[in-house]
Amino acid sequence: MGGSVSGAIDRRLVAVSPDASLGAARKLAKASRVSVLPVISDNRLVGVLDIEASLAGNDGDKVSSMMVKPVFVEANAKSDEARKLMIKHGLARIPVVDSAASMKCIGTVSSTDLI
Repeated sequence: MGGSVSGAIDRRLVAVSPDASLGAARKLAKASRVSVLPVISDNRLVGVLDIEASLAGNDGDKVSSMMVKPVFVEANAKSDEARKLMIKHGLARIPVVDSAASMKCIGTVSSTDLI
């Protein structure tokens, strides 16, 4: 399957700020039925918060204390490239950015979106 990621993007972006509390991020994730939240600052993808991993922190802690460097794919990338990244990092969903230069997060893509 050599198609582009752009056709499979879920543009319903559920994201948090690095200054948000972990408690608020967990509530948002639960309400949105997601397990990973892109972390956005100044319209740029700056990290990813894994909700399960965030349980090690306190509700009042900032998201920035638990976020990790994002694994992402550009919108014009091939589907195969996105699948390889997900397999390599053990992820079911990754953020999609318009370009690595701008890091503007435009949505997410999951492994099932790419089938």
